[in-house]
Amino acid sequence: MRFSYFRLTPLIHTPSPHTQSWLHKVSLHRYYSTANEPRKRDWRLAGHPAPLSLTEDAEGKTLDLSEDEPPPRRRKRAPVEDTPEEWRRHRLAIKEAFPQGWSPSRKLSREAMDGMRAMHMYDKNTFPTPVLAEKFKISPEAVRRILRSKWEPSREQRARFAERERRSREERKMQNRLEEKKQKMELFPEAAEQRKPNRREEREPRGIDSKDRLYFG
Repeated sequence: MRFSYFRLTPLIHTPSPHTQSWLHKVSLHRYYSTANEPRKRDWRLAGHPAPLSLTEDAEGKTLDLSEDEPPPRRRKRAPVEDTPEEWRRHRLAIKEAFPQGWSPSRKLSREAMDGMRAMHMYDKNTFPTPVLAEKFKISPEAVRRILRSKWEPSREQRARFAERERRSREERKMQNRLEEKKQKMELFPEAAEQRKPNRREEREPRGIDSKDRLYFG
């Protein structure tokens, strides 16, 4: 019987790619010496004593790091102790000055006035004067004056009033921002001095002639 190598080839176990890579590295390792490997650093720390622990002092005694008093517990109920005299006098003075509570006067917009009239006309029993005064946070006398008023602005006047209210809101917002910026500069003066202008501030002129431009034709 004649021997055939090709018939036995499928029966031979082929190593995995990982094993082949490892065998290749092992075969190449004999061509290199270990003399060029970096030497391990010797920090010479064997003669130095170990650092002291945070819980031990120089004499080796263990320190007590626990607090002298237990941490305060969060109150879940109102305190039962008496109110301090200063706070009590302040509270009595506030109650005497504002018996009905703090309710500053408010100025309603035209849209709010129209809504108040519409609610009162829809159902006078459901929306009487006291209820409207409480909902809109104004006095009952102001509600009566608004309901008695028969004057209605024209379309042009409504547009002008809306524009005026919009400008007033923007002015209030700008004023609040300026006040916040001023307070921030007072609290952090060093940051205000170190602030550098950005490129846009350096490029664009400011002042009376900020809109002037020079053109060379």
